[in-house]
Amino acid sequence: MIAEINEDSAVRLLLASPSDEERAAACPRAGALLEGIDATRRPLAELRATLLLARCLATLHRDEEACNTLAPASARCTELGLTRLPTDAGPEIQQLLN
Repeated sequence: MIAEINEDSAVRLLLASPSDEERAAACPRAGALLEGIDATRRPLAELRATLLLARCLATLHRDEEACNTLAPASARCTELGLTRLPTDAGPEIQQLLN
């Protein structure tokens, strides 16, 4: 789990970079992070990783993919009463939700 937290942090740092190349590198890393999580055993971690991937896609202006990634995660958060989770996932997610 420590490696997962480190990777999450690395993706967030890449997203914050002024470099287009570094921001672009965040997306495949977020996707790999999501694929490495067992959603059955760790559903909250899977939701957080999905939101991170959606944020990466939105940052790259891949809005349709971001919305397709975000929609089921957002619905699941609503079902579970975790309404702040998507809101707190970043400004890119907030823009997609509006």
